[in-house]
Amino acid sequence: MNESVVLSNEDREVMDMSDYADDITPFFRNVSNLARPLYQGAKAAFDNIEQMLRSAPALIQTAKAMIPEETLQAVLTNKMKRIIALLLSLLLCGGCSGTADGYKQIDQKTAKDMMDKGGVIILDVREQNEYDGGHIAGAVLLPVGTINEQTAAQVIPQKDDVVLVYCRSGNRSKKAAAALSALGYTNIYEFGGILTWPYGIES
Repeated sequence: MNESVVLSNEDREVMDMSDYADDITPFFRNVSNLARPLYQGAKAAFDNIEQMLRSAPALIQTAKAMIPEETLQAVLTNKMKRIIALLLSLLLCGGCSGTADGYKQIDQKTAKDMMDKGGVIILDVREQNEYDGGHIAGAVLLPVGTINEQTAAQVIPQKDDVVLVYCRSGNRSKKAAAALSALGYTNIYEFGGILTWPYGIES
């Protein structure tokens, strides 16, 4: 059997929300006014950052066009050239990915762009006979099995030099890049093997 409870008028309590409106409404009314300047400020900041990123390549090209190459070579020290090369490599490095071994992996187009900008060391870590059979223009040889503090210093003078590492297929270059990073070299970029290099080689 169902039981029901009947409330009389005396048992009912009527709550008037107007009793609470004076305390709550002003708070919520002011939230949008407080948030609007913060939102506008954040939007403006992000718009500026986006504009800077978009204009960076154009600014670099404009600056380069305004300064004769002879002047750059005469005025810039080797250290300044290395710093500029590093900054340019960071801008170009859309195809970069870091590794747990401390070096960066880049695609071969990015490597070619960095070579064209100059200020980098191209490191071939294959064997002598492979190097003699054909290598990337300007590359210096340092076989992966010979890498140590002394041999590395002979071809990479400074620990912060920008170094682009390659081998035949991409396996030895990864080992070499990890070994160089372990020796304290901070700007090591590995870009695979010469088998897939599409930009030509020399003997």
